[in-house]
Amino acid sequence: MPLHAVPDALNIVYDEKKYLALSLATAPLLAYLLVLATSIPGQTLESWWFSAPAYTKFLVFFAASVLSVILTMQVYTWKNYKKVKKRHTTGGLAGVAATLAATACCSPLLLPLAGVAGFGGFLFFVQTHQLAVVILSSLALLASLYFTSKAVSCEDCRVKAGLEKNVKNPKGA
Repeated sequence: MPLHAVPDALNIVYDEKKYLALSLATAPLLAYLLVLATSIPGQTLESWWFSAPAYTKFLVFFAASVLSVILTMQVYTWKNYKKVKKRHTTGGLAGVAATLAATACCSPLLLPLAGVAGFGGFLFFVQTHQLAVVILSSLALLASLYFTSKAVSCEDCRVKAGLEKNVKNPKGA
């Protein structure tokens, strides 16, 4: 398993400044949305900062950072490859799903709503194992980042997946 896939993909994607700008713009937006998802309605950011547990704060800022990178790599792949396989998009969506599942453990609003919807037993488990859920979600985000990076940085992986690079310059140019 080539561990250099993520740094190589970051170099490829962020070589174009517009993708760096996209990543830097989406990270604060995602952090804001995750703060909203993990706070009581009407709660101020200052109040959230002092009332949220450390693992919730970690989840919000770690997930926002990693999800912005995954999103940027997905956009790069969609724009620069002729054909994008569903499994590459699904890998990025798995990171989003893992983050949303983890916010359920930290959200005073989502817990009661999901309980009313019939997910009480699952939510009791999630609530009592919040730290483990945050750790598993973080690992799922890292796996999603790795597999998204593989599609960008690994030549053999792109060929096997049918992600042929658009030819911008003819050979020898």
